[in-house]
Amino acid sequence: MTSERWRQVEAVFDAASQVREDERAAYLDRICRADVELRAEVESLLAADGRAGAFLASGIQRQAESLSRQVSATVIGRRIGPYRITSVLGRGGIGSVYQALREDDVY
Repeated sequence: MTSERWRQVEAVFDAASQVREDERAAYLDRICRADVELRAEVESLLAADGRAGAFLASGIQRQAESLSRQVSATVIGRRIGPYRITSVLGRGGIGSVYQALREDDVY
């Protein structure tokens, strides 16, 4: 593939990846017209991009959950001011919620 052809494939792929999936076929019909090879190359890249995105997201999620468990394990029992962290109440989104007990008997 020539560098000029690659630039064309890349440009169509970049634009098509921004189009909703249910509208991509019509978009590619308009852009690629009779250029079957261009369309096939772009569709191949779109399919690979979809598989890679799911693969990367699941890997990142597993690593984040593992890191969250490691941090929680090191936080339990720590004291913050008059409070001692006793357990994890929940995890989600971008953080964790901990239960803590006040240990100085001052209220």
